[in-house]
Amino acid sequence: MRPDQLIAEIGLSALGAESLSGASMRPRSADRGNKFSALTSDAVLKDDDTVRASPFCAMFGQGHQHFLERLEAVPQGTVPKKLAKRVTSEDLNAPEKLEQALFTPWERRDPTQSFRWDPLEDRRYALRFEDPSTDEGLTMHGANRLASLAIPLLPALPVRVRGKIQLSTVGTEWIAGTGLCVSWPIWSRPASLKAIVAMFASNGKDLTGSAGLGITRIYRAERISVGKFFNFTRALPVRET
Repeated sequence: MRPDQLIAEIGLSALGAESLSGASMRPRSADRGNKFSALTSDAVLKDDDTVRASPFCAMFGQGHQHFLERLEAVPQGTVPKKLAKRVTSEDLNAPEKLEQALFTPWERRDPTQSFRWDPLEDRRYALRFEDPSTDEGLTMHGANRLASLAIPLLPALPVRVRGKIQLSTVGTEWIAGTGLCVSWPIWSRPASLKAIVAMFASNGKDLTGSAGLGITRIYRAERISVGKFFNFTRALPVRET
């Protein structure tokens, strides 16, 4: 797989291209490899021989929303230019942002970049009382930081769906009549990182030995197409153990 294929596929800006292949990725080559393997696979090509992007890539440059640029900027707490007069890097990197995401009810107050993974980012006019074009979208910056850092833990892999090769990742699957879905467990006991990745990889299907992990419920969300973008629906419980 050529890096330029990935850049063209996701609509990467100059900043994102530098972040993926430049100095910020050099100190640990394993991190770079993990990030690449989570973003695409050269085993899944489109008709024009470009690679398909990860199912978690919900934007391709529309409205100047560049996925890889945000994947680099959000974990680092880089302040977007349009917010430079409103927030500082210290604000975005404050420990309180992570604490709010993990331990408190979510109150979306951050006017920062996100990834369209939050169901509330589906802001279609038909779902709202007011015109969303005049309403500034707010998010949970701490949650976006944590989620973006976890992307390398979800490698992409080719799967056959109705005779066609599609790109999936750990934690996602293509379901007939529905499309691409994301499934994840809720567990009640302390778990190592390897155990958590293994639970995600099962997609809630093979729960043999799950009693020892403390899995109590499986949730699932659907990826939907909304105009030029993808969004994810609210998650619903699909299985209890």
